[in-house]
Amino acid sequence: MRAAVAAALLAASTMAPVGAQDAPKTASANPLAGFGWFAELAGSCWSGVRPDGRTTDTQCYLPQYDKLMRGTVKVTVTGEEKPIFEGDAVFALDPKDAKKAAYSQWGSGGFYATGEITIEGDRLVFHSRQIDGKPAPLRHIWRRTGANSFRVTREGEEDSKWVEVFSVDYKRVPGK
Repeated sequence: MRAAVAAALLAASTMAPVGAQDAPKTASANPLAGFGWFAELAGSCWSGVRPDGRTTDTQCYLPQYDKLMRGTVKVTVTGEEKPIFEGDAVFALDPKDAKKAAYSQWGSGGFYATGEITIEGDRLVFHSRQIDGKPAPLRHIWRRTGANSFRVTREGEEDSKWVEVFSVDYKRVPGK
């Protein structure tokens, strides 16, 4: 079922009306504005080091088809020849709820998941779903910390409360 939904989303996102790509774009009509500050990440790569001091996570974002965001991720460990994980994701605003976006993500090792982002002011709350559709016991809180930085905090659920597992500070990669 998820594969069918993902295929439908992909097909719908690639079928713009004839001439739509030629329509003028203005700053006030930014189609990504609904993503809040997350849209400002598009066109750049961002890198952060995990608390172990050896694992680096680099994410790159770009607008896709004027209304979607696309992201790639590469996770490397100092001293390791190959990345330990590589993946892609597509993010789409929920047409029925301006405070939500959906995403599909996939990556090395056959990883696949879906989820939603709840836009809560300056916070973006990422809720992933497991392959069986059940909510994952983790969530990620993203906060903008400056024009060239943001923080992602991973939280786990303990006794019906969200508890911080770790945080990573991401900085814009110069020239990317």
